[in-house]
Amino acid sequence: MRLSGLFFAALAAGAVAGASHAAAAVAPSARPALLSIKRFDGVVSIGAATRVHVTIRDVTVFAQRVTTTIPTTGFTVAHLLAGRASSTESGRTTVRRSGAFWSVKAGTPLEVTVLGETATFEIVESRPVP
Repeated sequence: MRLSGLFFAALAAGAVAGASHAAAAVAPSARPALLSIKRFDGVVSIGAATRVHVTIRDVTVFAQRVTTTIPTTGFTVAHLLAGRASSTESGRTTVRRSGAFWSVKAGTPLEVTVLGETATFEIVESRPVP
């Protein structure tokens, strides 16, 4: 089973149950305003032998036409919940509309440019547990 399959299996197994809600706002004057709300951060077991660390958070970017890097640490599935944005992965830019899903390889920065006033993303990350 590929990592993405494990990833979605973890979510289907109830990874969101017991989610902690913590918010952290980051708004340095040199960068666009970004609001990140953590919905879940923990280890999920899939079967007896596989454990995956999963983080789920909502990220709202309040900047227009400025490229912002959303920090990620593992394999990532991004979901544009609201707004319109473009994303750049490995030098390739794609325009995204509300409802779009896409994946980002581990170690690849998630760069987005808001094409309206704001855009809200659901960011789901997974990484192996040693």
